[in-house]
Amino acid sequence: WMATLYTTPRIAFAPVLLLWLGIGAGSKIAIVFLGCFFPILINSYYGMRVVNREYVELARSFRLGRKALFFKILLPASVPFILSGIRLSIGRGLTGVAIAEWFGATEGLGYLIFFAGQTLNIPTLFVGVAVFAALGILGFEIVRKIEEYATPWKKGLPQGQP
Repeated sequence: WMATLYTTPRIAFAPVLLLWLGIGAGSKIAIVFLGCFFPILINSYYGMRVVNREYVELARSFRLGRKALFFKILLPASVPFILSGIRLSIGRGLTGVAIAEWFGATEGLGYLIFFAGQTLNIPTLFVGVAVFAALGILGFEIVRKIEEYATPWKKGLPQGQP
């Protein structure tokens, strides 16, 4: 079910969510949530699965409980994967915002882009796209800074290595 929801285009969900939740903030939040949730979930799951089994066995040999195992071994080892999921979700979330505002909105950046496209107001359209791009870059940089702080052991590694 997870793969089905992840691969279904969010624009296909927009009319359904608008019917279920109305034109208010709830439907917009649901569209953005659908875009952001699955990359984070899938990357987090994968991050937990690829933890070095020797660390897990060592923790178990010291009789570490399940909660301690999760917080001391699994979660710290999964942080890079979780942050990668968040980084992927930034673009998908911004796309979700645009989609949500194309359907049933009368204000917002997505509506501005949609309306500018409909009225052939090219300068306004490009300003809206540039603002979305700037928000995406800002989000990426914020997550990158969080990753630097949360994974200090990666500081000395060359780019591209885990």
